[in-house]
Amino acid sequence: MATEIFLQSGDHRFRALTNTEGRFYFTGLPRGRYKIGGNPQVNFSSLQMSAKEPQTEWDIDIPGQGCVETWFEARPQGEISGEVVGEMTQDLWVDIILDDHPKTDTGPFESAKVKDGKFKFSFLPAGNYAFGFSINRGPSRDYPYAEFYYPHGNFIQNAWWIPLRDGQRLTGFTLQAPARVAERTLEGVAVWPDGRPAVNVPIQLRMRRTGWRDGNPVSTDSQGRFTIVGMEGQTYELSALVNKGIPLVNSKPLIVKLGEVNKPVRLVVRVP
Repeated sequence: MATEIFLQSGDHRFRALTNTEGRFYFTGLPRGRYKIGGNPQVNFSSLQMSAKEPQTEWDIDIPGQGCVETWFEARPQGEISGEVVGEMTQDLWVDIILDDHPKTDTGPFESAKVKDGKFKFSFLPAGNYAFGFSINRGPSRDYPYAEFYYPHGNFIQNAWWIPLRDGQRLTGFTLQAPARVAERTLEGVAVWPDGRPAVNVPIQLRMRRTGWRDGNPVSTDSQGRFTIVGMEGQTYELSALVNKGIPLVNSKPLIVKLGEVNKPVRLVVRVP
């Protein structure tokens, strides 16, 4: 079905219909600023790629010469919103996952910033959703908040999956601000398979659940020793970055879980 695209400037209104490929054209337009929108309504446009909520019209500047290109979409209209309560709600993000999508492929709605204690996810297709804190990448040094699933679970097995129908808007959910996770230090020595110290080799921690690298790599000293920092309670793959052509690759990882106190480890650097 064709979509009507309209341009409005004062009392002047122009319209065009999309063709079978969804394209539309306006020609001979006077220079100026216009309102642009569609019927049936479109709710997302390249005119504001950072939009987190639906819109129905946008401002567009038409030059005296040349051409302006833009595009529009009719995205799903489901919404889930709520509030975060507690002493610290600034700089928090609420994560959301759809039950039939991998965590790395949830689309443009995978995280929503908490503003004035409120959060909202828009453009949601129908499906079952779980949401909470640090569920897409886990707590890290850059974002040291505990993994938490609505309403009161620290593991995805405890999450409530919220059913959302097509175009439905659900609100009234309340999340308690998450606890901060402590940073912990891990010391160790890296050696090559023949026992020689692996000198000046980058060492890194990668979260096993999400694949997120925590912090920047640290380099071993002249005896292969290193000290690296991660988050308490998290399970990591500890590995070295080694040459195997370009780019660098990770050595075979050593699995470590950081506690309040950690014993030194020995990492044998094996080129995969």
